[in-house]
Amino acid sequence: MALLFSAAIITQLTYKAVKFDLQQRRYGQGVQLLGKFFGAEQPLPEFEFLYLKRNNYSQVAESRGSMSTLYNTKYDGFLKLADGTRLHLLQHQLKEVALQHINKIAQELDVPLRDLTEVQH
Repeated sequence: MALLFSAAIITQLTYKAVKFDLQQRRYGQGVQLLGKFFGAEQPLPEFEFLYLKRNNYSQVAESRGSMSTLYNTKYDGFLKLADGTRLHLLQHQLKEVALQHINKIAQELDVPLRDLTEVQH
């Protein structure tokens, strides 16, 4: 039981992360646990652009007697690199908040920002 509880705590404290070292021109994708980054670093290509995209997500909730699917929309912010790599930087339920955060990143990196939230597929 203690092992299961420990695994549950670690799962809650671990999340996907992207790490940038702009001075050394390196980046890494991995996980962060208690403030420590775990992941392999790679050379950082030039930045192409940042973009915000609207995505629809579904989640299945099950109980003994029923099953239901919950649908919601989230706004995801990405950075596209010159080598074609796409890095997921942020996600938020409110477009205004996501746009505010990704706009700040665009200004700090001096990278163009594209709002693709109204693009129809």
